[in-house]
Amino acid sequence: MTSRGGLDASMLPSLDRQERDSLLDYGETVLRAAVTDEPLPKATPTLPAPLDRVLDARYGAFATLYTVGTLRGCIGTFAGSRTLREILPEVIRDAALADYRFDAVTPAELPGVSLSLSILTRARESSIDRIVLGMHGVIVEVGSKKAVFLPEVATEQRWDVETTLRMLERKADLPFGSARRPDAKILVFESLKVERRDEV
Repeated sequence: MTSRGGLDASMLPSLDRQERDSLLDYGETVLRAAVTDEPLPKATPTLPAPLDRVLDARYGAFATLYTVGTLRGCIGTFAGSRTLREILPEVIRDAALADYRFDAVTPAELPGVSLSLSILTRARESSIDRIVLGMHGVIVEVGSKKAVFLPEVATEQRWDVETTLRMLERKADLPFGSARRPDAKILVFESLKVERRDEV
């Protein structure tokens, strides 16, 4: 499916360094507004034209906050019917204020908080033997319970596929081995991570 902006959300976009920095500049403006209780700014047409097309595509997005390399908040939503332009301010705000694992970020903390954005392709059904760690984000879904890891999680933790599945089961509060049940759904997606320290 192609979005109104012409980009296919089943494939990752390509962003150069300027476009990544522009996206982060916007994201940091949203973060400051959310934490200081100001109206969230909209992603305006003043952004570079290629980035504007990305924002008009129906990608998913995760916003991750760090303080001195330590996780401070992470909230996201998967690709669906809404555009990245619509969901990006929401996930940034919620990562700062609504991640139940952490207290809300305070204005005094802002100078020490860094923002990472992940642009997600549309998730697709797959199987355990087709998971490629480091390339695929993984979703395990059994009944009403599900859990997700972004692609970098397994490689950063040095997990193999079996360990990744066990950790997803634990995160979803599922019994050991649930990911291999016949009624379990395994979905995968790709992610483009945008952060200040990454390279073109």
